[in-house]
Amino acid sequence: MNEELKPCPFCGDDGYIMKYGGITCATCGASVKDTKTWNTRQIEDALLANLAVLRAELAALRAELATDARCSWTRLEEVK
Repeated sequence: MNEELKPCPFCGDDGYIMKYGGITCATCGASVKDTKTWNTRQIEDALLANLAVLRAELAALRAELATDARCSWTRLEEVK
C-alpha cells in the first residue's frame, strides 16, 4: 500500500484492520474495499475547493482595495 490511510470516514478513529477483502475500522466496523474509497471525503474535498476559490477572491479584493486612493492599509489590516 503506497497511500497513507486517513481516519475512519464514519467514526473518525485511526485504528483499522487491513484484510484481503479491504479495510475495516477497528472501532465501528465500517468496511470498504480499497484505499481510494476509504480516503474519499466528498464533503471535505468540496469545502477545500470552495475555500481555495474564496481565498483567491479575497486576495483579488485586497489587491483592488490597495490601489484605491480612498482606502488605507491601516483599515485593511483591521479587516483581517
